[in-house]
Amino acid sequence: MTEDQGTSIVVQSTPGGLQLSEQAIEVTKRNVQLCEQLVTDVLEKDVDYGLIPGVPQPFLWDAGAAKIMSAYNCYADYNTLRVIDQPGKIAITVTSRLINRQSQQVIATGIGAASTREIKHRYRWVIDPEAEGISRKGLKQNNTGKFRIPNPDTEDLLNTIAKMAAKRADVDAAQSLPGVAATLHKLFHPLPGQRPRPGHRAPTPGETRSEPEQKATEATNWKLFGAKLQTLGVSHKNARDILAVNSIKNDWVGVQGRSLEEAYDVIKDAWLLINAGKEIDTEWGKVQHTSDTAPTTEPLFQE
Repeated sequence: MTEDQGTSIVVQSTPGGLQLSEQAIEVTKRNVQLCEQLVTDVLEKDVDYGLIPGVPQPFLWDAGAAKIMSAYNCYADYNTLRVIDQPGKIAITVTSRLINRQSQQVIATGIGAASTREIKHRYRWVIDPEAEGISRKGLKQNNTGKFRIPNPDTEDLLNTIAKMAAKRADVDAAQSLPGVAATLHKLFHPLPGQRPRPGHRAPTPGETRSEPEQKATEATNWKLFGAKLQTLGVSHKNARDILAVNSIKNDWVGVQGRSLEEAYDVIKDAWLLINAGKEIDTEWGKVQHTSDTAPTTEPLFQE
């Protein structure tokens, strides 16, 4: 408000609405192209991303996350969300904030957790379990003749668990950088026309499958989708809740036009995070009622 010779003049302004410009769209398209070039030309399979035993799909590794962070000119700043350190159990949850080196602004965040209850930390393979004071009867044996026994030295893994949690947080944060997640999805999950399924011939241009063939393929896809959910231990209700739809077939596939493979990726990532949170919450509750041990916690995003 301003005054002019005793007359009050009220100046009002209304905030402008969000507007897009052709220049902004071109910049976005160029950034996406550069991101795709980074992922396809710089990241190396089985070095920066790939498969590990027991995981059906490829994913980004910490080496690849480091390259992506370098390309985006950012570095990671870590904060400990929760730590459980007690005999037989170490669990750590870490957040990673990616900070631009020039502006010092946070441009992405991620979360990662690790625990000694994971198979690779919880057990170890030995040739003679009796030497460890354990009978070999009923123990799991691999093709090299070694037996799997509980790891008695999990208390020595605190540093390993902390680093693993930080690396997983980095991967999660790197994938949340602009354009990275979509580009990785294209790399890890090519379109059906680009990657024919084994034993099935891809249609030639202009060719359409017969209705019975289309129905058979659709039925097979739904059966595979259901089997994969069952392997995860996810019910159909859990799946619908995670995808925030009333019907996967009608809403996710029919209305949104999205694939079952994409639905599985979303469900799997969310389910793993949910279970990790439940496990940590359970252990946290146990620790709260244990007098001889005390967990160490640090506030999130400390200044």
